[in-house]
Amino acid sequence: MKPSHGIVKVNFDATISSKKMGYGMIAQDSDGFLLGGGGGGGIVEMNLHADWAELKVFGENIIFSKAFKFNDIQFETNSV
Repeated sequence: MKPSHGIVKVNFDATISSKKMGYGMIAQDSDGFLLGGGGGGGIVEMNLHADWAELKVFGENIIFSKAFKFNDIQFETNSV
């Protein structure tokens, strides 16, 4: 679903397996235009539950959004 006019939607997801975590994110405007994206991953030094991985990635999304100077943001993830 597209965000309302003037809002940037940042969609992100994370995955974990064998103490490794990966994540990705994309930002789009109300016209569906891609404004930016990124991803990363690495070794997690503990057994991390998927919900905590999503929370960690949410923090990365805040840093990402500040770097792009997005003002009105809607974050979306597929975590259950």
